[in-house]
Amino acid sequence: MSLEPDKNVKIRLPAGDPLPAMVEEVDETSITVALLLKPHLTLSNFQDRSATVEYADSKGLHQLRCTVVRDEPGDRLILTREPEDVVQRRDFFRVEAFAPLRIVTREAPPRTLETSSHDVSGGGMLIADPIEIPAETELDIQITVGPGAPVCAVGRVIRNTGDKRTAVRIIDMANGDRQALLRYITERQRAALRVAAGRS
Repeated sequence: MSLEPDKNVKIRLPAGDPLPAMVEEVDETSITVALLLKPHLTLSNFQDRSATVEYADSKGLHQLRCTVVRDEPGDRLILTREPEDVVQRRDFFRVEAFAPLRIVTREAPPRTLETSSHDVSGGGMLIADPIEIPAETELDIQITVGPGAPVCAVGRVIRNTGDKRTAVRIIDMANGDRQALLRYITERQRAALRVAAGRS
């Protein structure tokens, strides 16, 4: 599915949170969108400034770099678009997700941590880490993403962020577990898009 009229998107304007919007018109050089929430500033303040249009389809999460041409009545924006977009492949979607985790460190002696994620992607996660596991430590991870057995992975600590959070890269995972994790990520992404568009 490509960018087309009536498609729900997110607009990132300078110095603000992303706003849900709907595409009204689109061609090779321009996009007209109607915002579904009020922006933090009057839209005329964004004229000639950069913006990003984000949308998801079967290829992944697209990010179109644009420039605001002008605003129109009804919280509408006319944008010029660059010819190429950036695609974040499905297996690298990063979604906010509170997923229960059981972690056992591969060190002597091993430590066990019952915790949760802050966000998850197909390549790693940001976890709550009150014990601040050192960088380069390998981990056995069990991720609860729904009913049934947890998803299992081997991870490696990349860094501690300084606020009791730790970035972990997935370095090994069975194919069935990876597919289960990707399904979970996709479901979370779709749910976030529905919420942003005001749908249940």
